[in-house]
Amino acid sequence: MDYNRAMWASSQLTVTPNAMQLKEDLFDAKSIWMIAPLWGQKIITAAELPPRIRDQYDMKYGWLVAEIQLWLDSWRHLDRPGVDAEEHGASPDLS
Repeated sequence: MDYNRAMWASSQLTVTPNAMQLKEDLFDAKSIWMIAPLWGQKIITAAELPPRIRDQYDMKYGWLVAEIQLWLDSWRHLDRPGVDAEEHGASPDLS
């Protein structure tokens, strides 16, 4: 985690105009069916970014977004019925 903190504090980690255009393109819903998934993805992305970079990307992350992020995280960790973890290689090989 120390490595991540050092990387996040680096002056080399910045948001360029090209990166800003990429963000706009990635979160631009071209279809009505994409509005909700992209909205959720934008919240998750904002939560994972360091605050300085999030601000440079002009991604809002207030208390409401933080609460929604907690809700989304709770769905991410639910066991999915009918999925065998060992069958999908999720078990560690301790041999």
